[in-house]
Amino acid sequence: VLVTVLSATASAVVARMMNGKAPETPLQSSCVTAQNATSTCQRFRTLGLGVQENEVSAIETMEDCCSGCDRLEGCQAWTFEPLARRCRWIAFTDDPCVSNPGDLRCRCRTRVGTTFGFKPTSPVVWVTRPSGTR
Repeated sequence: VLVTVLSATASAVVARMMNGKAPETPLQSSCVTAQNATSTCQRFRTLGLGVQENEVSAIETMEDCCSGCDRLEGCQAWTFEPLARRCRWIAFTDDPCVSNPGDLRCRCRTRVGTTFGFKPTSPVVWVTRPSGTR
């Protein structure tokens, strides 16, 4: 039994070393970063203007908007206004948002009903500032 356990362990270690690196963890959907009464106050370009008309007209919910951003190449963030069913897919034009759309400086408060979210760039996402920091 001991030989079997050692053999299995050695096989796992060798397979891991042959692979060269640990498997990458897929990043979460931009839907998990949604914050109500939030938008962006940073400069951006609106994406998706060339998206087929039937896909744009199918956006009725916040989930439609954020999952559309997840699928759209170059989309870094999104805003959604449910009353108007208005979805904007965003590509930032200036730092720090170009390199990190989750940076706290990339969002600001706005009226209730407007929701902002961004594509995570790492497995850890800060939606609010950690307590005790400025």
